[in-house]
Amino acid sequence: MSSVKKTQVTKDQLTNRIDLLKREVQYLIDKKKDILVNVTSQNKDKQLTQIDQDKMEKIKEIKRSTQNLKLIAVQEREQKQRAKELTMVSRAIDSIEFGGAKKRNRPDAIEKAKSAKELRDQARETYNAYVEYCEKYMAVDPSDVPAMLFLHDSVLEKYKLCPYIKLDIESTEPSQKVTSDASERRKAWLQQQQDEGKLYFDLYERIVLKIQLNQLQTAITDKQHQIEEMATDNMSDTQKEIFNSSTEFMREYTGTYIKTKRLKERYKSFIHNLSVLYSETGMSLHEYFDIKYKTNLMINEIRNGSSTGNRILGEMFSNLVTELKELMETIETEQRYINNTLRNVKHELYLLHTNQKYTDQKYSNTNTQNIVQIGKFFKRWSTLTRVEQNDRFMSFAMYYVEKFAVQGKLLADINCSKDDMVEQLYKLLSESYEAKTLIYRDFTWNTNKGMIENMKVIRYNEQTCQFHLSDKAGNPIARRKMNEEQKRGCIKTVITKETEKVINEEILSYVIRIVKNEDYQTPEKKLTDDPSNKTKKSKSKKKHTPSTNKDLCIERIKEKLKIKKLSLNDKAILGSKYDNIYQVVKTNEMNE
Repeated sequence: MSSVKKTQVTKDQLTNRIDLLKREVQYLIDKKKDILVNVTSQNKDKQLTQIDQDKMEKIKEIKRSTQNLKLIAVQEREQKQRAKELTMVSRAIDSIEFGGAKKRNRPDAIEKAKSAKELRDQARETYNAYVEYCEKYMAVDPSDVPAMLFLHDSVLEKYKLCPYIKLDIESTEPSQKVTSDASERRKAWLQQQQDEGKLYFDLYERIVLKIQLNQLQTAITDKQHQIEEMATDNMSDTQKEIFNSSTEFMREYTGTYIKTKRLKERYKSFIHNLSVLYSETGMSLHEYFDIKYKTNLMINEIRNGSSTGNRILGEMFSNLVTELKELMETIETEQRYINNTLRNVKHELYLLHTNQKYTDQKYSNTNTQNIVQIGKFFKRWSTLTRVEQNDRFMSFAMYYVEKFAVQGKLLADINCSKDDMVEQLYKLLSESYEAKTLIYRDFTWNTNKGMIENMKVIRYNEQTCQFHLSDKAGNPIARRKMNEEQKRGCIKTVITKETEKVINEEILSYVIRIVKNEDYQTPEKKLTDDPSNKTKKSKSKKKHTPSTNKDLCIERIKEKLKIKKLSLNDKAILGSKYDNIYQVVKTNEMNE
């Protein structure tokens, strides 16, 4: 909200300034008319000249202010559009979440959707609060030693976390004093580092001052001048006129968003002129324009037997164009690096101020070394000898304990030495693999890197301080059963609001009929008297016959709904419905 207020103040100031300048210009115009009519002295010309100069300066200032006002209007439109898009996305996510929860028809799904919406709203409020805080923070953050660069990976790895990043923006002291004090403290802290802050200031020159980017831009400008000078030095006067007019047209064409019919006709003449220049000089000017203006020009090659001199000139020109292309690609890469770095460090600054990262207990983790394994035996796991396999198990045990126990602060909590944990994990892996309770599918072996990358079946019991393997390790049957259970759980239920009425009516009519006819059969009694169950022996062996009234009723429901298969959950629900309805009908009949 503060940025909107600040923009509004700037907008009002510019509007008032433009109105004031217009009144002053009108005053100068009236004054000039008065001098022309009434003044006859020798200083008349001098006064008119001075008035014209003042008027031109004020008109230029009006143009600049008007341009700034337009930029502010564009920014306001972009902010409104961004806010509108965020609102639409938020509503769409809410609709999807609640729509899916209603389709699942479960109370817990609705509650999950509500809690997810609350989390999103809370995150949005947190972000908006941070944006407002960030504007206040940036107003007092020293521009010569900005805080965000202290959170770059290279700076964190070498210097650890700077203790002077956070500032007291609510301080009653003047903002200039807060800024100067923070700048002095940060510079003093950088001077205490081993390289006296060279890494930080090099990053500052590259990201903030953009020295390397400006050098590349200067090199591109010089290369363009060199190419154009080479082109004009090897052209006749007529060819120079064609080249200059083509350059002017290219600027106009690329700067125009709407291509009119007249402009398209001129474009055809422009392509023809480039084709003529290419055939006469051998210089691929269209490729130069492609790179400079980021277009894709296709010329008509006119073969008229170019001379050897033209071929040599064309090769030299093409070499310069290739060098320009490489410079353009380099500057694009540099610009992407700057943009990505700024976005990342600003996000890290957000995490720091919202206490989502770099908390006090994690300060020491900012300078931890990357734990990596050293690869060996770059071949398939099945071709390794038992000694080589044990060597890889030991390497993974050291990596696993170092990463998850040492850096994860597990050793400090359980008072256990690192070597003991490594030895314990190594024995578990080696002995389990030999006993085939750990198989190849339980871990990931990277042949190219020569190391075990991952092992998801490792578990740790904090009560017994022992490593052990998951129950699923080395047991493909258990995994197959788990997959089947997951697949069965993914079958869509047939009991919905539309079908539930049909199901209840079918069960009720069936139960009433069998109770009145006294044909109800216990689960132990087979329906041998039912004509529908009189099938041939050959068929009874192949096809399952329902053995109870409940099963027969469920089969009738399947036929009614025209479905072939029911999930176990649906069968249990239908069976429960049948028992409840039967009990109610039977009780009512006994009371009558």
